[in-house]
Amino acid sequence: MLATCHMFGVHMGWADITTAAPIAEQAALAAIMADSEDPWAHNALGSVYFSTRRLDNSLAEFELALQLNPNFSLALGYYGLALCYCGRWQEASEAALRGDFSGAYRVLTVAAGMAGQTEVATAALQELRRAQPNISLAWIANALPWKREADREHYLEAFRRAGLD
Repeated sequence: MLATCHMFGVHMGWADITTAAPIAEQAALAAIMADSEDPWAHNALGSVYFSTRRLDNSLAEFELALQLNPNFSLALGYYGLALCYCGRWQEASEAALRGDFSGAYRVLTVAAGMAGQTEVATAALQELRRAQPNISLAWIANALPWKREADREHYLEAFRRAGLD
């Protein structure tokens, strides 16, 4: 749980990754060693990998967390974001619709924005702003762990279409 708390702070822009990630990674690995079937431990390690741009590893950890607990909404939200940041838009959209997490609103904003569903994108952005009032294009561009520059630009464009400036 310690690792999850540290990385959630990073994910939401409340904590510095250079301080939180090493602590969280050590705690997550220790949790997995203590109980390899703990979905929280795998989610925590997945979130470390996610935020430190090891996206393929993060996907594997989130998938394992979801195998252990298919109803784990936090893991599902992170999983959807990781899919999105890897350019796997359709899978990300499906994951977002199954989850209830601020990351799901990011994915839904992007999917709807890029599909031309402006009303849905705007509504999803409003919900995201309730959970993350400091959301901005600059934060998205600089703080999120993009695998490819082109995916980052698509993501930013979708947020612009939803009304984020």
